Amino acid sequence: LWRRSIKEHFDYTCVYCGKTYDLHQLSIDHVNPRSRGGEDITTNVVCACKRCNQMKGSQHWQEFMRDTFGFNALRESVVLSHIG
Repeated sequence: LWRRSIKEHFDYTCVYCGKTYDLHQLSIDHVNPRSRGGEDITTNVVCACKRCNQMKGSQHWQEFMRDTFGFNALRESVVLSHIG
């Protein structure tokens, strides 16, 4: 249930690429990966399309976004405002 609420919170939009998807096309991504000490809490998870989630892997979210899509202040602010 909490996974669905995260997807609703982000209006079914991938925080990384900015595209909108159907519910089943989205996944939940740990901004700070658990493999790097990230917690399994709502302020550490965002809505991501399956492609972006897979490509990001355990890379730092901001590094991934900039390497893949270039600098996008709006997309980055969406993540930063959620993770605090």
